[in-house]
Amino acid sequence: MVTDKDLNQDILNNCRWYSGEDDRVFLVDQSLLDRLTTKTRSVYSGSSCGKCILSGEHSVVYGGWCVCSPLRELELKVSLWVYKEKEHNKTKDKFFLTEVERENHSILKKMFTSASRLLNVEIGGDVILGVESSFPLGAGLGGSAALSSALIDALLQYSGKQISTDLKLQLCNELEKINHLSPSGVDSYVVVKKEVIWFKKNEKKIPIKINQDKKFSFLLIDSMQRSKTRDMIEKVKDYFKSSSLISEFDRCSQGVKQALESKDMDLMQNSLNGAGSLLKSIGLYTEELISMDTRLKELGVAAVKPTGACGGGMMLVLLDLRDPYQEDKIRGIYEDRGIFKFFL
Repeated sequence: MVTDKDLNQDILNNCRWYSGEDDRVFLVDQSLLDRLTTKTRSVYSGSSCGKCILSGEHSVVYGGWCVCSPLRELELKVSLWVYKEKEHNKTKDKFFLTEVERENHSILKKMFTSASRLLNVEIGGDVILGVESSFPLGAGLGGSAALSSALIDALLQYSGKQISTDLKLQLCNELEKINHLSPSGVDSYVVVKKEVIWFKKNEKKIPIKINQDKKFSFLLIDSMQRSKTRDMIEKVKDYFKSSSLISEFDRCSQGVKQALESKDMDLMQNSLNGAGSLLKSIGLYTEELISMDTRLKELGVAAVKPTGACGGGMMLVLLDLRDPYQEDKIRGIYEDRGIFKFFL
């Protein structure tokens, strides 16, 4: 049987020092984390899905309506390994991350610490945190909210505590503030409730019923560019001092909602393209997004627009199913990029 001391030595022998100013943060290889699952029972996990805003991004921050869907096919998983040493260093716990989290290690550490405090969970040992995601983080697909939700679930599993869905949603929104300062709440709501939602900040959330005969086929294509959500919000905040702009976004979002309910392809097409034009008009398209927009329209897609904070991230494409080869053409052009398909 592997003892805590052996496990501690195995970890220290297979990691590289990488520290922030006040953090004792180590980088460990994924292969080591894989071995840990067979060496210790102290493994706790949580998972969540991604999300896609169909219409209303940015406007929703200022009280506009938006339509947002969970991406149930995409999963983010948090694995939490907790182990103890016989002579544990009481001065400062160690915190381990895999290479994939290196860039955001300080944010992850802060989220973990905040989640533990909010749940009143005290960790009895050193912590190894692993994050696996089937979708890119920082690309407008709700990675921050999914991480918050999954992290809460892992800590609840560790502590044996149970909380209500409403309390979990409240805690997710608190953790979201670490990344987004003043989040609208839509990301947390969708990844926790896993419902297609008609959403307005500080108002009742209305689920949109999706029939079994899903008519709309969407692709999400990675632009391979990233911008911070808070930077994009800051960039366009002055535009939303005009209530008329919010009303224009609301008309597009209302059209998307009605199209989902009635399975109206023309209304969906016009509403999504209208939302894209509004985002472009306030400077949220990069040169790459403009290039992708042009190329995809040349291929005859029904609609195309960015989703999320923009400034890169993912392009949302509504396929024209009259062309049975359209998806293959798109995948051929963007074969080196992440492409995700979902239906509504």
